[in-house]
Amino acid sequence: MAYVFVMGYYEALTPPYTPSAKYLQLGRGANLGPWGVLAQEYNLVEKVNVMRGFMDEASLMYPQLQGLDFRRDVPRLDVPVYIFDGEAELTARRDLAWEWLDLLDAPSKQMFTFEDASHTVAMEQVDAFHQILVETILPETYPGR
Repeated sequence: MAYVFVMGYYEALTPPYTPSAKYLQLGRGANLGPWGVLAQEYNLVEKVNVMRGFMDEASLMYPQLQGLDFRRDVPRLDVPVYIFDGEAELTARRDLAWEWLDLLDAPSKQMFTFEDASHTVAMEQVDAFHQILVETILPETYPGR
């Protein structure tokens, strides 16, 4: 539960952070509430399960990932690698992704940076994301399709 405690002080632990306007707009428009538990498509049991999932994420998954460092542990992949980078994402996350991509040995690798996007590039920049999937990634990974 240390994760939950730390997240309570998140703003104090990080430099000032402002997500993209689209990210904020999507969040407000969806009216999801804290941790997405108020999503209208969830029934009561599903809302409880969303919270259970977050608790498992914090207590089980994050501790397992704590020691994982892609820069050290994933130096090579035998598949193409594509990263979608939101310029308004937290700097520490972006920096680590760029470092790893620079070190990575892969058949091909590419970082797509979106000026007005944060943590959910695919939802914040739907049209541009789709265009890259169709015009770049699909032809490179499934030639002739």
